[in-house]
Amino acid sequence: MVEHEGDIFLSEAFNLEIYEQWKALFGDNIAAIEQVMNHQHIDDLLPGSESAAIDNLFYLGQVIKQMWENHLKSLYPKSKPRDRTLNSPH
Repeated sequence: MVEHEGDIFLSEAFNLEIYEQWKALFGDNIAAIEQVMNHQHIDDLLPGSESAAIDNLFYLGQVIKQMWENHLKSLYPKSKPRDRTLNSPH
């Protein structure tokens, strides 16, 4: 994890130059920058998952989201959580 300007980024996804490019586009909306830079695809994390049913992928996405939220709460207990709602594909 990388903390930068009050938000948390995946270390493998964080690049200061790319961050600055998104900041030029989004301004001080750090949440939008974090959302774009931390965006991950399930099939990138789990090769072969593209053959799973969409409902199963959606469920898996919800579980991964909950895991990350709980992990971040344990690492940064004083940080205010943001709503990062996953949109249903239906």
